[in-house]
Amino acid sequence: MADATKKTKTKKTTTTAKKEPVAKKKTTAKAKRKKVTLHFKAEPGSAVFVAGTFNDWNPSDKAMKETGAGEYQVSLMLESGDYEYKFVSNGRWLPDPNADGWSPNQFGSFNSVLKVQA
Repeated sequence: MADATKKTKTKKTTTTAKKEPVAKKKTTAKAKRKKVTLHFKAEPGSAVFVAGTFNDWNPSDKAMKETGAGEYQVSLMLESGDYEYKFVSNGRWLPDPNADGWSPNQFGSFNSVLKVQA
């Protein structure tokens, strides 16, 4: 007896997935920023910087410009919020005597607090 197998062809069907419409990203207005200028007095010719929560406490990121004999300033563009900071003068970390407030830090001293309302 011969083995007879019947071959049948089946029709291939393909389906395509229906593409869902992609939701457009909502663009929100950029957060308002406010120009804030900090002032500090130090020995004339000093290397003075400001470090804080606005620049990840980088002590060499924001150099202050000497505007007069021992008068230093720096301007920052900041969003609304509270920021902690210190001045760094010739490697020494110093609080701002004119700060909006102070906050204790992990080193047993205080950080200056700047309150910004943009």
